[in-house]
Amino acid sequence: MHKNIKVLVADDHLLLREGLRQLFDYIEDIQVGAEASTGEEALKILTHDSFDMILLDVSLPGIHGEELVRKISRNHPNLPILMLSMHNEPATAKCMLQAGASGFITKGCSSSELLDAMRKVSAGQRYIAAEIAEEIFFTTVLHPDAAAPHETLTEREAVVLRMLAKGHTVNQIARSLNLSNKTISSHKANLMDKMQMGSFAELMQYAITHGLNV
Repeated sequence: MHKNIKVLVADDHLLLREGLRQLFDYIEDIQVGAEASTGEEALKILTHDSFDMILLDVSLPGIHGEELVRKISRNHPNLPILMLSMHNEPATAKCMLQAGASGFITKGCSSSELLDAMRKVSAGQRYIAAEIAEEIFFTTVLHPDAAAPHETLTEREAVVLRMLAKGHTVNQIARSLNLSNKTISSHKANLMDKMQMGSFAELMQYAITHGLNV
């Protein structure tokens, strides 16, 4: 018999949240305690309620990804985080795990794999989808010193890159992050320089290829 797991589901797609809630209605040991559609909403919920784990979409509107994981881990160090992603991008998985997530799984997984991952993560274990773990392993073993260009970015630069990749303008990013246009433009220039991108079009192609636009 599994222990009861109270979970916070954070995903901006209502259809997915409804689907998960319907799935969990048939699972005795898993209860949806609350739902959030943005990173800010998830953080607010966590200030006045407790959960056994959080099922967290990688690409929520507003604060998301690595920055959100770090905030949650810092404020709630004992809360297990299982990341959900549309893509099986090893670099993204590695980034989320390094930021403090306990597991990483794709939205294309089976319901049985999701439930297995949730139970393991809520019990304090780690979980990463097999195909992603294999890719990370072979990349580490065969190319131990090779880091993808976007992995060399600072946390803030990575956030700006993802927002640019989603089609946000400098002005929109500045408003979203509560920073000046000048600061965002500086981050944009720095990240392009670090990644050795000769043009914005080249940067966007890289972002799409590596699943940074989702």
